[in-house]
Amino acid sequence: MHLGIVTPHSLLHKFMIAVKDNDDVEVVPLIYRSIAEAASLVKQSQDKVSALFFAGASPYFLSLMSVERIIPWFYLDLPTGGILSALLQAREYLKEEIAFSVDSIEEFAIRQVLYEAKLDAAAILAYPYSPSPEFEEELVMFHARCFQDKKVRFCLTCHDLTQIKLTSLGIPAFYISPTIHSMRDSIELNISYVKERSSNHLRTVVGFYSIENAETLGGDIDRVAEYILNFGRKNNMLALQKTRTLFQMLLNYGQFLLITKGFSKSFLMEDLKRIFPDLRLKTGYGLSPVTSTAEDWARKALEMSVLDADNHCYLFDGKEYCRIGEKHSYKITEQERDLAQKMQVTEGTLLRYMRILRSMEKTFSAKEFANAAGIHTKASRKILNRFFNEGVLEPNGKRPAVTRGRPEILYSAPNLRELAG
Repeated sequence: MHLGIVTPHSLLHKFMIAVKDNDDVEVVPLIYRSIAEAASLVKQSQDKVSALFFAGASPYFLSLMSVERIIPWFYLDLPTGGILSALLQAREYLKEEIAFSVDSIEEFAIRQVLYEAKLDAAAILAYPYSPSPEFEEELVMFHARCFQDKKVRFCLTCHDLTQIKLTSLGIPAFYISPTIHSMRDSIELNISYVKERSSNHLRTVVGFYSIENAETLGGDIDRVAEYILNFGRKNNMLALQKTRTLFQMLLNYGQFLLITKGFSKSFLMEDLKRIFPDLRLKTGYGLSPVTSTAEDWARKALEMSVLDADNHCYLFDGKEYCRIGEKHSYKITEQERDLAQKMQVTEGTLLRYMRILRSMEKTFSAKEFANAAGIHTKASRKILNRFFNEGVLEPNGKRPAVTRGRPEILYSAPNLRELAG
């Protein structure tokens, strides 16, 4: 098989050593100087190789954002194994107070390595992993600012171009390079996936995880963040912390089936619920061959989870919502899509309202709908009026007021079953 290695030149020799024992693998080097060049290399070479292996998550993620995947793609996880080697290069700066900046790796992962090496850092300034075409320039500015403000004595970076630029500015910078051992293990594992010829690796899943009760978690919110990011790393998935309470995961469909045991459960949710009983975490996944579309679907699925009082996880593929942990799915019809647009609500909100309508008595009032939906009666009247205007509801008499006031208008939904198909 022909394996395309998307890598900076500085890592090519290590990759060649890592694959030399695989007689059935022929390496096709795809060399980039800046990670922004990776996507064009992939676009030109995808039809000439059996699979692509990226030297890190940054070129992988940027390529996914602009190139449709037609063969299996894999990437080397963030090189925590190379931290000690980088610190060894920086050993003259370890004699006094240890203070450094680092990018692409979370502070807690760095401190774990330091703890095992019996080192203690007075200051670690970490730049979060957030790949973009300008990512390398952003890293240079971050490290340079930290050094010039005398907050750190040296810099560690996972990007060789960043290290080169910092060194040219007279800033002590050291490259965290992945180990040959980690390269070999990752390549061998992923080659076995390719040989299975499973199409699961051609579809992308994006997951969003939103903490709903950050204010009551206190210090535990950092432990939750650490657990989610570690879960992604251990399962060879790209995990990003978008905000203090929002996380994003990027994986392929085969990995998704593993972490949900074929849609039957969410291992991550179950673990978090066991460790942090008070945590309210909403989760939505999107599935598509195109990453940007999968991200859009994940947002819709997250909205369904937010609207679900029972904290279920959802997956949406553009047609069907699937509730993780139950043999339950719901397919969006064209009529419902049109209705959501006419009513100026999202599809998830429409489905929630329809679910409530189905649970109502034969006739019901705006106040009863408001109580079931957890909204104000005034908002309930507007929603029911929109359903009435679209022919979903019909007026069905009036109920006299218990005390003084207007009688309540009663509604029924005889056309709801027809709409659902």
